[in-house]
Amino acid sequence: MAAAEGWSDADRANLAEGSLDQAFQDFCAGTLDTLVLVVGHPSSITSDAILRCGAVLLPVAGAAIDALVEENPYFRNVTIAAGTYPGQDDAVESFGVGATLVTRADVSDDLVADLVSAVLEDFDSFAGIHPALSGLTPSELASAGLSAPLHPGAERAYEKGGLK
Repeated sequence: MAAAEGWSDADRANLAEGSLDQAFQDFCAGTLDTLVLVVGHPSSITSDAILRCGAVLLPVAGAAIDALVEENPYFRNVTIAAGTYPGQDDAVESFGVGATLVTRADVSDDLVADLVSAVLEDFDSFAGIHPALSGLTPSELASAGLSAPLHPGAERAYEKGGLK
């Protein structure tokens, strides 16, 4: 992303890495201007930053992010819905990764197929488990942002469900 934005090493001279606890303390104390949090939304740490330190969500979008998402299939453009956090009246554009359920290759094809079939058969209940799943669609399970090859049992269940 730095290259896409045309940033030089000098532009990144004041970036700091460290523990989340220390970064949070520095942010709340006003000695750190920005926190970059890689979390699923809603997130208690984001809520804490807003409530305890007066943080606001900033959009992370534009041509550089679009290029990053296009070049890296595990990234996707996301929208943090309005009202996700206290005082957040507007939706905020960002990017992120999708969660991936993984198993070992030696797990029974039948067991994996049964698991995936159960999710697909009661998809609304599955998507209702956590707000981060609310925008998920069954077709995305089979193809979007895969960070590992599909297990043969998952392939079979997706084919049976008409998703492959």
